[in-house]
Amino acid sequence: METPSTLQESDNFLYAGDEWACEDPTRYKQFGLHPIILGDVFPKPLTCVSDVNKEPRYRIMLKLGFGAFATVWLARDLSTSKRYVAVKVGHGSDNPLPDRECEILSQIRQTGPGKHGYERVIELFDAFVVEGPNGFHQCLVTEVVSPLNDEDTNYYCSYDVVRQLVEGFAFLHGEGIVHGDPHSANLGIALPQLEQFEEDDIIEFFGTPDIVPVVHWDPNFPLNSTPPYLVHSVSIGFFLQQRKAFSAGSVTAKILDFGRAHRINKDPNLLGAVPKMIRPPEFTLHELCNDRIGSTWSEAADIWAVGCTIFFSRQFNSVDLPQKRGRKFGSSKIGNMTIVADRDKLWGVPRNEGSLRFINLLKRMIITKPDERTPMKALLTDPFMVECVDFKHVTHLEPKDNNEINVIAVARCIINNISNPMAVKTGLGVTACTASKAGVVAFTRALCLEMTARSVRVNALLPGWVESAMWNMGWSRKKKADVEGKYWKTPSLIDLLPLLDLKPELKEAYLGDLGGMPSNRVARPAEAADAAVFLATNGYANNCVLNLDGGLSAA
Repeated sequence: METPSTLQESDNFLYAGDEWACEDPTRYKQFGLHPIILGDVFPKPLTCVSDVNKEPRYRIMLKLGFGAFATVWLARDLSTSKRYVAVKVGHGSDNPLPDRECEILSQIRQTGPGKHGYERVIELFDAFVVEGPNGFHQCLVTEVVSPLNDEDTNYYCSYDVVRQLVEGFAFLHGEGIVHGDPHSANLGIALPQLEQFEEDDIIEFFGTPDIVPVVHWDPNFPLNSTPPYLVHSVSIGFFLQQRKAFSAGSVTAKILDFGRAHRINKDPNLLGAVPKMIRPPEFTLHELCNDRIGSTWSEAADIWAVGCTIFFSRQFNSVDLPQKRGRKFGSSKIGNMTIVADRDKLWGVPRNEGSLRFINLLKRMIITKPDERTPMKALLTDPFMVECVDFKHVTHLEPKDNNEINVIAVARCIINNISNPMAVKTGLGVTACTASKAGVVAFTRALCLEMTARSVRVNALLPGWVESAMWNMGWSRKKKADVEGKYWKTPSLIDLLPLLDLKPELKEAYLGDLGGMPSNRVARPAEAADAAVFLATNGYANNCVLNLDGGLSAA
């Protein structure tokens, strides 16, 4: 909140911008914000103190946002990758060394790959320090993420996003890191789909940027410390929503802004700055009582604030909880959500199973005593995390034929069709089977075109033979004993063919081909399950036809 002194300083500027759309011009001063204009290419020649030979690479396109200590910009990487990136430029310092946020993100990038939850942390592409008129400024180049405090982004805060955020914080705490500032502006959704658009598409959509000239009443005011104009922030989430490119079926949650993060075993240099309404009680007491009671921001404080944030984000996605403003409170209406006057009646409102599990998850996080809050790692096994389906973001389709097209709808908005390798490799006497299996593949591709617009991914899995009761049909103890008595070593699958009752002529042909394959075996059930899970959980898997035949179809 602005103090009287900052308000008085703001009056020294001729033009005043929208405080929600652009930063306060008084922040451009020594050890304050770094002046940036549209079209700048970072780092400018000879300004990068961390690498004096670093060439200009990131062209500033639009402003994504600003905070107490930084501005964030959408930029185009002019190197061979040509990808869109977010460039965060921190406030000035008299120290040219990397700041704490850079150190923590760099540590995560080195030690995190392969660990569960690592992918929920914003990805750091590049980091460098530049020197400007207001000091040394840390620059972080990351993937583009839209925060949950953006209305168009918050719509996609499904139960699946909640799960991913819990996974991310479990990873951070497992790495010994406290975030220190978890709220809706610092939690978001990755936007890889932005890459399908050209720069002209984005610029044309937003039109001429809204700018506010920076003109000081004092003609002797130093102009080099401020930009010539301030730029209004834009919402990339809104752009993708309008272009129908914000796919709920491939949403990936991200944790961002580690400016107040610290090690669990160290006191924070900066106190948590989450909104007062979601601050944990021990932290609030610590502030109000001048550090005499309560505690600074901690791992337990992260848990409380994350619980409150996911509740408020989901509150406008049809999850209603009673407000605790006394026994009774007035009826009101927020959007399409009606607040009931009696809190006890609201607790008794029938809810679906998913809502109840979500509430139970929150009850384990939002607890007054910090040491009674459930650690994030333990929450990974909560029933909500492993069983709940968010039907708001699921399109349900019924299979038409018995086992011919197996449709699976889960919280990640996917359809897995099941066919088999006959779809891609045929033979004599299987014309009808080949036609039906190939039809499933064609159906998958056509359905993908229709369902992508509805935020549903469509894939097909083509497993070959799998060890199962069906494969081993007819195998009895007597037959097993006969075989073990006949062979001095473990019999091959070919030796077992006469003892199997399930279409032995087809098995013989299949295993005849199998003998020349590297795998030299049929698939295990767990391997088939892993393939199905991959198609369900990989957000970029769409129109993916996955052969799982050990190489049979290559012959």
